[in-house]
Amino acid sequence: MASTPTEPGASPVPAETIARRLTEHIQQAGPTLGARLGLLARALFPSFSPAHYACRNLQTFIEKYAPDIHVAAKSGPDPVYAVVGAAEAPTQTAPAPESDADLWRVWVSPAVALAILVDTETGSVEAVRKESPVPDGRVALSPASLNVHKEIARTFIDGVEDHRLRADLTTGLTADGPWWRLWLRALRRDPGQLARWYEHRQRSLSEALKRALEESGLKREVAEAAFNGIIASRRKRPVLARRRSERLLSGELPAGTLLQVVKFIAARMSENELRSLPLPLGLTLDAVEHFKVSR
Repeated sequence: MASTPTEPGASPVPAETIARRLTEHIQQAGPTLGARLGLLARALFPSFSPAHYACRNLQTFIEKYAPDIHVAAKSGPDPVYAVVGAAEAPTQTAPAPESDADLWRVWVSPAVALAILVDTETGSVEAVRKESPVPDGRVALSPASLNVHKEIARTFIDGVEDHRLRADLTTGLTADGPWWRLWLRALRRDPGQLARWYEHRQRSLSEALKRALEESGLKREVAEAAFNGIIASRRKRPVLARRRSERLLSGELPAGTLLQVVKFIAARMSENELRSLPLPLGLTLDAVEHFKVSR
């Protein structure tokens, strides 16, 4: 019997289906880093989470549902997965289009092993593996490169006024290895800047997508149709993430926590940012009178 997610509201995709696609990928691409395999799983099945299948992480999921995949080596802490007997496996033809893929996630993930095919007449879009041949009447769009992501980060730094945060972000951006981990660690100290970063990143990646489609030689109306198709494929946030946000927004917080959050954010905003906040006039006048009396 196929194993389906155990959490209410989770994706109905059977675990065996996901495991089979991951196995096929490794057979085609060879040994694959765990981080890259995780990106592929979420691109093909956007609501995928090991927790939905009573697994602690991707490695546990693979051990439970993908018996043909094993850890062949380690790259730092990251396992490198291979398929048992892959050397004797027959060469496979290119797979069918990944019709269920979240095309936006494909576009924003430099390491994912997928590309986007665009119909040059209609602008319809679909995801295929990067090694798949490009048919006549299609153009292939690769995901935004790591350099594109770094340039987006550099333009964000230009708008950061806090000198310490600018220095930390610059250090993170120029570090060897996974620079985004240091980058996000610095931004998480300032929730306001972290929110601005996510907005800046999404807007900039959308603009980069438009440019990439235009530069691929497509007609304007075809490029617009492809852009709209990629944006429309973007999935909603996973169920667990939505629940956390809904719980925060619904006021289910310990007494005084919301005020602490507001104080934390306000203390890290510039005077210009504070002046631009929309505040109720009555409360503002009350606050002015309070501080007049306090002096």
